[in-house]
Amino acid sequence: MPSPSSSARLATSAASGQGSSTGCPRRPASVGISTLPADWPADRLGTLERNILRIGVYELEEGTVPHEVAINEAVVLAKRYASEDAGRLVNGILGRVAREEAAA
Repeated sequence: MPSPSSSARLATSAASGQGSSTGCPRRPASVGISTLPADWPADRLGTLERNILRIGVYELEEGTVPHEVAINEAVVLAKRYASEDAGRLVNGILGRVAREEAAA
């Protein structure tokens, strides 16, 4: 069996939330989305929204694209495939994650 391409390795790394371009261990992407706003209960967060947030948090932490781009891409995905409310939620959570990362 041929070895996986670099794209396949990157996709696997992104999906699992492990590894980074520096080789340092990473915290799971779900850590950044563990605290939801009070007006959006956890049972209202669907699988799609949760996975969009995981991708967004991963892109923010990886730093391969500007924060604004990572957040915008996630918001567009949420609005297109979930709802307008999901887009606002994704924007708020990823904005908070970006601010926390900038302050650290």
